[in-house]
Amino acid sequence: HLLRPGVYGTFGGGVAGVLGGLLYGSALAFSYQGSGQGGLSVLVVLVGLNVLVGLIGALGVSFGLSVPFLFAQPSQIFRIFTAALGGFVVGGLSKLMGLDAFNLLFGTAPAEMTGAFEGGVLGACLAIGVWIGGGFHNRIHWRPIAGAGFACAIAGITIPLLGGVLMGGSLESLATTFSQSQLRLESLGQFFGEMQFGARTEVVLGGIEGLLFGVCVTSAILISKRAKSLTAIGG
Repeated sequence: HLLRPGVYGTFGGGVAGVLGGLLYGSALAFSYQGSGQGGLSVLVVLVGLNVLVGLIGALGVSFGLSVPFLFAQPSQIFRIFTAALGGFVVGGLSKLMGLDAFNLLFGTAPAEMTGAFEGGVLGACLAIGVWIGGGFHNRIHWRPIAGAGFACAIAGITIPLLGGVLMGGSLESLATTFSQSQLRLESLGQFFGEMQFGARTEVVLGGIEGLLFGVCVTSAILISKRAKSLTAIGG
């Protein structure tokens, strides 16, 4: 009841990281054409970073969502609370460890990184979206997926407006902190009519990140529930 959906949901976060990494990497690779820095290496590095962040973020949210499966009739408020708590705790710990690692290795750390606040908001919104879509036991499986994707997209748009950061904002902070960084995010802003990585770009990319996270994590947990049902029937 806990391990299978938690593991599947974490894997779903990794899939969202692959898609997000391809999005960021493909867009940024164009800015490295003709320079000494290879576009392919940029793509590989960003996919790897996004997968790592996606796995960590989904770990807390997925196991938080899975805790109510241990109970016969859990309330929706309880599911929202555990999902938010899981995202908050794991996000906070990962941010703390990340900042400590940067300080230890480089003597400085990015001013802004995604962490507890962002993980808690995404976890709560994902659970609310699943609830709006009829829950994990809804026979029409696309409804909870659509609900989670929509709610997390709204969360991704809202988080930067409230002063938080997701992957795009974290990368921008990283590039700003280290003056020798070869990461040039201003090319992303140009896709959205900005001269640099500005507020509009961060909001739009936040919505896309949230959408991918909600859809992939919820889909993976639904697959885990279906796999469990098929195993029970086979047994």
